[in-house]
Amino acid sequence: MNIDFGIRFSVNAIQGYLVMWAKKRISLRVILFIFSLFLSAEIYAQGYAITPNEARLLPPICNATGEQQLAVLGPHKLHFCHGFKSVIRANAHMGDRKQERENLIAALGEFEYVLNHTKQDNINGRYNNVLAISSIEKGKVYSRLDQKSEALQMYYQAIKYDPKHPQAYAGLSDIYLDLDQVEEARKVLETGLKQVPKSKSLKRRVEKLPKK
Repeated sequence: MNIDFGIRFSVNAIQGYLVMWAKKRISLRVILFIFSLFLSAEIYAQGYAITPNEARLLPPICNATGEQQLAVLGPHKLHFCHGFKSVIRANAHMGDRKQERENLIAALGEFEYVLNHTKQDNINGRYNNVLAISSIEKGKVYSRLDQKSEALQMYYQAIKYDPKHPQAYAGLSDIYLDLDQVEEARKVLETGLKQVPKSKSLKRRVEKLPKK
């Protein structure tokens, strides 16, 4: 949304309503209500926008051209990038549990939108990678919200979409270790290394496991 255009539109619209009010065709209460709606929309648009500092922390594809994004991320590319933006904002508010949680929940909504709407466009697995990454990121957010069961589901879903993402296996093993299920964690890591044998993150986790 173009913020400057939105503000100009709001001002022009309010001026028109004031003229109508002067001619006794509309009440002042209605004008104030309409103005509040425009103001709320502008505030929301500014809050939803990605700042330059946030843009630098996004995955590189989010700063690519629209055509490149469409080819890689699919038609719901904006929600994918806004999901990461919300995670960035959650990280910036660590220590403020309320703000952190609000941004994490916003991220869940963005990634869920990608998952729900990209499925219908995923002909012949074209967007399996996007669906896998969105599932992984949603799993990470669930983990931060201490919703382990939901996180496990997301990581397993990611593996179904694309079994070559080490982050999915890493996330699964971390949760199983938190649940004191060491052998489940071991199985997950061994499975992951069969799929991605060069993954350093998975190898490090295996090395840290208690010996059998």
